[in-house]
Amino acid sequence: MIDIDSTVHTLVRDMIETMYNAPGVGLAANQIGIPRRVAVFDVQDELGPRVMINPEVIETSGEWEFEEGCLSVPNKYWPIMRPAFARVKALDLDGNEIELAGDGIVARVLLHEVDHLDGLMLIDRLPKRVRKHALKELRDEALGNGMTRIVFLGTPRGCCSDSCHPQQGVRCGSRDHPTRSTQGAFGDTRRHRRSRCSLWTLS
Repeated sequence: MIDIDSTVHTLVRDMIETMYNAPGVGLAANQIGIPRRVAVFDVQDELGPRVMINPEVIETSGEWEFEEGCLSVPNKYWPIMRPAFARVKALDLDGNEIELAGDGIVARVLLHEVDHLDGLMLIDRLPKRVRKHALKELRDEALGNGMTRIVFLGTPRGCCSDSCHPQQGVRCGSRDHPTRSTQGAFGDTRRHRRSRCSLWTLS
């Protein structure tokens, strides 16, 4: 359970700014190396930016395939099948329990961000053969750009608790997490000094 104090409020403000600067429609805290179960999104409706803390999917229905992208793998899009409708319960910044629900893009954004917090990338939603090809393409591009290896695409599963990665070099589960580059998919992230899990490690 997250203690919603001033640091969480500051984190949310920073995340919304980062999301808009990317630009993107959603961002999970672990995408910028912060092990908090917090996500923000803005689907460009009259409600503006919204936050969900400790979100949990409680209802889905239907199916909808859509070309989906992600800030963690810039300029890449794949057809992803997801439920057409989704309902999520979460906490807001005042600690109140809320429900967020919608179909179409709203459902997709909700599910996409909860996936991040659960340690899943959109690549994990691809069929095995397509996923293998996508990972090879990303690896080849990384090597072509002088990068030495691919590490975690987001935070590994189970690494979103408040106690995860309290300091550099902490072993989480059976893996040691590398320190992310300060320049990543979201631009300059040097303010986030506790970042541990990243997409690329620069040579």
